[in-house]
Amino acid sequence: MSTMKKKSISQYFIHLGIIFLAAYITSVSFVRLDLTSEKRYSLTPATIDLMEGLEDKVLVRVYLKGDYPADFKRLENATKELLEELRSYSNDKLEFVFINPSENNDKKEREKFYGDLVSSGLIYTNLPIETSDGLQEKIIFPGALVSLGEKEIPVQLLKSRERLPNAVMINQSVNNLEYEFSSAIRKLLVDKKLNLAFIEGHGELSGIEVQDITESLREHYTVSRVIINDDINSLSNVIDNKSYRQNRYDLLIVAKPRLEYSDKDRFILDQFIMRGGKVIWLIDGVNAEMDSLRAAQQSIALPNKLRLEDMLFTYGARINKDLILDKTCAPIMLNVGNFGDQAQMKMFPWYFYPILIPTSPHPIVSNVDPILSQFTSSIDGVGDASIEKTVLLESSPLTRTYKAPARVNLAIVNSPMDFTMNAEPYRPVAMLLQGEFESFFKFSLAPNIRDAEVIDFREKSEATQMIVISDGDIIRNPVNEAKNRFYPLGYDKNAGRIVYGNKDFLMNAVNFLLADQQLISIRSKTITLRQLNSDKVKKEYAFWQLINLLIPILIIIILGIGMNWYRKKKYKT
Repeated sequence: MSTMKKKSISQYFIHLGIIFLAAYITSVSFVRLDLTSEKRYSLTPATIDLMEGLEDKVLVRVYLKGDYPADFKRLENATKELLEELRSYSNDKLEFVFINPSENNDKKEREKFYGDLVSSGLIYTNLPIETSDGLQEKIIFPGALVSLGEKEIPVQLLKSRERLPNAVMINQSVNNLEYEFSSAIRKLLVDKKLNLAFIEGHGELSGIEVQDITESLREHYTVSRVIINDDINSLSNVIDNKSYRQNRYDLLIVAKPRLEYSDKDRFILDQFIMRGGKVIWLIDGVNAEMDSLRAAQQSIALPNKLRLEDMLFTYGARINKDLILDKTCAPIMLNVGNFGDQAQMKMFPWYFYPILIPTSPHPIVSNVDPILSQFTSSIDGVGDASIEKTVLLESSPLTRTYKAPARVNLAIVNSPMDFTMNAEPYRPVAMLLQGEFESFFKFSLAPNIRDAEVIDFREKSEATQMIVISDGDIIRNPVNEAKNRFYPLGYDKNAGRIVYGNKDFLMNAVNFLLADQQLISIRSKTITLRQLNSDKVKKEYAFWQLINLLIPILIIIILGIGMNWYRKKKYKT
């Protein structure tokens, strides 16, 4: 056997061995490289921990399969890629299958199947499809059912109440995929939900005014509405033979009260905090409403007197009796006159509606879209230095304040304001307080009340947290009272879509206070939509099509000529 032949055989076996070794390494190890800037193909550490901790089989049935337009195909492909990624970390504890809900040719059977999906909690969409016969409506179910044993949770993959341009709508849905599936699996694994409650009875926002955030919270927590009404048992339960009290709720939300709190109600709230309860305060520093302003063209914004201000001062935050005017603000639509019998509407910047752009690296506001506020006051951190105070939201550099009582006049839109004069930049409007709080009633209780076993008075809390927000409207979703219909939180009627990140901010706030930071990290992941320039595509379509056809062929020809030349030169005798 010639030396050349022996060398060729040895090289063959070496290459074969390398292939088998590489195959073995890849079979026993798991390595993926994600070179995208936003790590779109990488799971967050919280999701990885969740999947690696699965002990039982989880089945995902996805009903987004069929002949759909490209945008929906993108959602289908993104869902499949994500589920494959989840499965790879789950030690084969996660299984998934894609099902076409419309594949049955029997109309009755198909409609029965549709009904079963709706009963399971999935929402269908009528999708207009262009065919040779014209435009036709097609029913699709852009959702999935996630099951663990006998428990099953629906997951809506297309998250939109108002129709947006397809590319934007699909990109938002792709952004939410990891959160939706991780959230569903977490809910299947959790046996008991934490409890939170909206306080009412003092003119707080009604149920429909906070309906959107309530529905989102109910996906993870048990949500109630509670009237304190001087009842010491409204927020706590007596245990251990009336000698010890325990909070009934894990978190309270005080959303835009308009009436004074009684001493008993304040005491009950104070003691809820002393027992480690968490609170989100959404309190207006002054009383100003757009409805009364539109009716009279002007109004006087007066300080709110809720009797909560001194309590908050004791805990470490002072809501000032002022109004923030911010150059970075939302517009309002005003009638500038009639043209015939038609009102002429025009948009104006409304300085009393500051748009709060999160800049803090804190997880509550990280990657959250700008937040809409209305007639907002400023907040100062005060009091005990042991209380950690973190500013979550603040106004822009171009900010001024009006001290209450303040005249608010619609005519301000006709007089552009110079925000470089007397500016008060970066006024805090949302603050996180953390620490051991002292009771507001520490020095004011009679001995018989302080020492009563049934009351179980505590003068200092264990370590706990609260968030103070100086605008109650941040949590209020738009409402069409005539139709008894609410719009999503952050929805802008002029734009016809969700513009602001109010819901994400509040959901993050609740998750943080309830030590559910894994949900925050998953929700904050975003994927950038990189759309093609449609005009450029049309103009250069033929050129790039030709390039894509010819370049691969030319490369193959060049490689063939090169290899042929190299072989002739190498083996030339």
